[in-house]
Amino acid sequence: MSDAQVIIRPLKTADIPGVVEIFCEQFPDLSWTRLGRNFIDKFIGWHFKYHPDLALVAEQDQRLIGFIVGATGSHREYYYQVLRDAFPEFLAGSILHPWLIFKSSFWTLWLEFLRGRRSPGKRPKDIGMSKTGEKKGILCFVAVTKTAQGLGIGTSLKQAFESAASQAGIQVLSSYTEIKNVAARRLNEKRGWKQVREDKRHKIVYFSKRLDKRS
Repeated sequence: MSDAQVIIRPLKTADIPGVVEIFCEQFPDLSWTRLGRNFIDKFIGWHFKYHPDLALVAEQDQRLIGFIVGATGSHREYYYQVLRDAFPEFLAGSILHPWLIFKSSFWTLWLEFLRGRRSPGKRPKDIGMSKTGEKKGILCFVAVTKTAQGLGIGTSLKQAFESAASQAGIQVLSSYTEIKNVAARRLNEKRGWKQVREDKRHKIVYFSKRLDKRS
């Protein structure tokens, strides 16, 4: 890696292809990835369209080396909103990769979409308030290229994301990661995230963090 300064900045339209590359590199086994690059491209574009203040990239020597994206609302709301916006790509990916029916996470995506169809709710920009009046947000994905890992870039991205979320008025953030992803779990703990639930069936751990103006 170069010794050039790492810059954390908002995602731009021109960054989307590079972010798609990093996503596919770091999440090759994810059902989202296996739906195809067209779906991932539309998914990243969704974040840029609806939550540009919660979409950041890490850049060094004018080269993308990481990204982080989030949204307002809950994970269930998020799944439905993304899949509704990218439904043509979602459907095409499902048809072209029928073997995905053997993955439980794939069926979870379809279930969340169908649930949302029955009660579509609000558009992405308008969701996010909890029953207690707090604005909720989620950290959806954070990834760093293989060549840039271990240099604290993930921590910098997460710190910048939390600051951006706080400035956007979000009071409570949530996220989840695979139980086996020790690095991600340690990063959460380092940033003060609290483990709130462990889903052994789907092998994921849920985290939460309350933000303040110092985040």
